[in-house]
Amino acid sequence: MEHKTEKQMSPAELADQLEAMARQLRNGKFKTASGSWPVPEAVSAKIKIVEKKGRLQTRLKFKWSTVEDYAPPQKAAVKDWEDRFKAVKKRLGRSFKALTRAAGQDTLPDNLIVGQYLSDSADFESLSHEQWPEEMAVYRDHVQNMKRAVDDARLADFQHEVRDIRSAMTACHRAFK
Repeated sequence: MEHKTEKQMSPAELADQLEAMARQLRNGKFKTASGSWPVPEAVSAKIKIVEKKGRLQTRLKFKWSTVEDYAPPQKAAVKDWEDRFKAVKKRLGRSFKALTRAAGQDTLPDNLIVGQYLSDSADFESLSHEQWPEEMAVYRDHVQNMKRAVDDARLADFQHEVRDIRSAMTACHRAFK
């Protein structure tokens, strides 16, 4: 479950939000919309502070797995989803590599490669659309554009869409890893 706050705040309001999170971390229980979660001994954290060209930007990210605190049926469902997701991503990576190879060789891919990629993309979307609906909509548009370019034998457009898909994947991985 996601909770996102994006608004103008006074420095005091921002400090209150950060202090509330800090208290939860120190107390060992972190509350979210989906429950209250024990804080482990070690937390993966990333803190970035950058001042560049007159603009200060910070990024705070911390995470830990909550799966161990799930009831057995929910734990099994998460494990099943993770296993299926990893398998689909592996297949998708292989089929995208074949598209990339064709684009790099200045050729259009054969229909078998395109069909495999479309099938892998559909499987990926079925596992991902609930978690990342906006990103999946962008991805789907690029995949459809790539398919049209191949169908219409437009090599330059195909190559362009392969680059766009790679850029979208890179941005998505950067944001969600």
